[in-house]
Amino acid sequence: MEKMISKKIIVSFLVLSVVATGVTVPILYRPNFSYNIAIDLLREASERIIINNMSITVDAFLWRDFMPVVEEGGTGIYAAITIIATNVSIFPDYLDSDRMWVIYWGAEIWIPEESPPTEIWFTKLEDMGIEQNTLKKRASDGPKWDVGIVLHIVLELVRSNGEKYFLQSHCVLESTY
Repeated sequence: MEKMISKKIIVSFLVLSVVATGVTVPILYRPNFSYNIAIDLLREASERIIINNMSITVDAFLWRDFMPVVEEGGTGIYAAITIIATNVSIFPDYLDSDRMWVIYWGAEIWIPEESPPTEIWFTKLEDMGIEQNTLKKRASDGPKWDVGIVLHIVLELVRSNGEKYFLQSHCVLESTY
């Protein structure tokens, strides 16, 4: 039992070191590994959080560009992220988000006894500014997953005092031609 726990700890450190470096490629180590990380992220995240009587949600638009002027086979995923705070006129400056995980389950049919092949794209978010009660972020250079798939998004929202919250949303991967 101790050997099993130490292996999990070593693997956890490996994941943390990869995540800390801002790697922007899909992470897929072994069949159940990415699946378990995805489940943990989604369990931690909420579709809405409340801070100081303010409701916060996230809206995500993810797409790949297939216009004739781009690379053969289209670009990797682009993401436009909008974090929305209600009950305020301007998004609070004590909140920010710069980390995002995008989860692709990789299977249309889910067999309960098996973990679906899961991929996770971890990326740093770029700041696009505040517009009234919204914080705008973006990301690029994601994986070249097929358009039309459902993706689950988890954002880390950090308060200036260090408190962390996790927001989640989902959307269909779109395309531009």
